[in-house]
Amino acid sequence: MNECTSCDAELDFRETFCPKCGQVTERGMGAGQLAGRYVTELGTGLGKLVSAAIAYAANPQNRTKVIAGASVLALLLITFTSNPITRGIGSLFEETPEMPQLTADGLPDLASYEDVFVGEETEFFVTGPANVRDFPTSEGTTVIRTLNEGATVKAREVKAFDPTSRWLKLAGGGYVWGANLVDLDQIENDARTGEGLTAVAEFAQVIRGRWSSMDSCRGAGPDAIVEISANEIRISESLGRLERVSKDERGNDIYHVAFSSLREEWPETLSIFLTANGFSLIMSNVLDPNQPDGVFHVPDAGCRPEFMID
Repeated sequence: MNECTSCDAELDFRETFCPKCGQVTERGMGAGQLAGRYVTELGTGLGKLVSAAIAYAANPQNRTKVIAGASVLALLLITFTSNPITRGIGSLFEETPEMPQLTADGLPDLASYEDVFVGEETEFFVTGPANVRDFPTSEGTTVIRTLNEGATVKAREVKAFDPTSRWLKLAGGGYVWGANLVDLDQIENDARTGEGLTAVAEFAQVIRGRWSSMDSCRGAGPDAIVEISANEIRISESLGRLERVSKDERGNDIYHVAFSSLREEWPETLSIFLTANGFSLIMSNVLDPNQPDGVFHVPDAGCRPEFMID
């Protein structure tokens, strides 16, 4: 363990900031900044040594002793003690992975992963159902639990395998994709200033319109119809009002819809996307992966062969 140069708190070698006082640690400094600090330390120490040597060497009888003694002392200091030279050079060449490593196949190297923290621990609001994974990536990792929408958690950002993706480590363990968490301080600041207010949630333009299950093409009875407008979705006799839109770990839209019918009301969290050919729509229940996907098609396309396959 290292100690903070400002408050003497014990530091983990992976810390980039002191969790107690916020002082930047050696891990958080760049190589250039570290080198500059060590050069300053070395210059101060050498200045004192030179001043003392000059005063002593002013006496002609001491000059030979000064030269021999200073040479031996300097060699011993550099070789056997912890000094700016040995500490500075050693830390510059020490192999500490600043970014999580990838395998030869370009996949996250989970076996060698070590946390490198960025910033301090903060309290966050969970904006939607969020998967907690065993490593800060969605590739090849395991979902160990799920955070519920509306919960508050303490977390700290870590350097992720993908430098463009933001991941946070929960105080209780596990990693969450940053898009599912909002800083509570930011929410309070937005409320005070009136900033950060989002526009009315809308369904993506490409999925709006009228869609059919094409059951009649297979002789399975009347078609189930889905109609999607900017803010509503109607499925048969049920009407859903879009409340908000969040993102999954891959950046895809997740629609939070409040449905109602003549007899009941219920919420749904839906993933809705258009297939590559533009003729079909896939609708999935995000919170219930065991529920079969709904597949709907453009009615004007007619009974295409691919629409008639169960």
